[in-house]
Amino acid sequence: NGAYLAICDGDDYWVSVNKLQAQINKMKKNPDCNISFHSAIGRYEESNRKDKLIAMHDNKDKIFSIEDVIVGLGSFIPTSSIVIKSEIIDTLKEDFFRIESGDYYIQVLASQNGALFIYDLQSVYRMGVLNSWSLMRTSINSILSRKKKSLELFDIFDRVLKYKYGDILDKAKNVYIASIIKDHRLGFKHKYKLYINLKINLFYKIILLPYLFSGLIRVLKYLYIETQSTK
Repeated sequence: NGAYLAICDGDDYWVSVNKLQAQINKMKKNPDCNISFHSAIGRYEESNRKDKLIAMHDNKDKIFSIEDVIVGLGSFIPTSSIVIKSEIIDTLKEDFFRIESGDYYIQVLASQNGALFIYDLQSVYRMGVLNSWSLMRTSINSILSRKKKSLELFDIFDRVLKYKYGDILDKAKNVYIASIIKDHRLGFKHKYKLYINLKINLFYKIILLPYLFSGLIRVLKYLYIETQSTK
């Protein structure tokens, strides 16, 4: 029944003192914004890798546009940093309950009046944790299924946003397709059709070309190393 809803994944946590009250206070000062967020500390719990700062978009509070959020593909706003007005939940469509990237859907839907970035708050995004999203769905079929569902999301956005952001959604979709092509876990046959239909600048398309064969290159590199080690 509250006016605001805060989101935090089960394997992440908040670290800023009085985070929720501070975040809500700033939202009250920007009443048109239905969502606020902040940066996060990316922490590798199962390795000695150093922490990294995620989504530190500015050195001051700032309102970002829905276009920024769309092109960010879900990573523009750390999920564990989100506070939204509860009324946003009432606007969720049927699509929300069958899509895979629910957090990205909420980000975009809530950002139609802008997304308030708050500079001086933080949370922790734990990476590489057993059973976390980052370690799930690593089989080829699972990866392909997830990617396919994510691509469908752009068409859903276009409909839900009443076809007002077609150009920016096309740009975001192309960025996402490029990320699929760069995924070394997928083979040539999975990438080729996406590559052919990719509508981007020819120069960047040429740059992407080697990634079509990245899986094969990794195999050949491995075989070469194995061959050298047996000599």
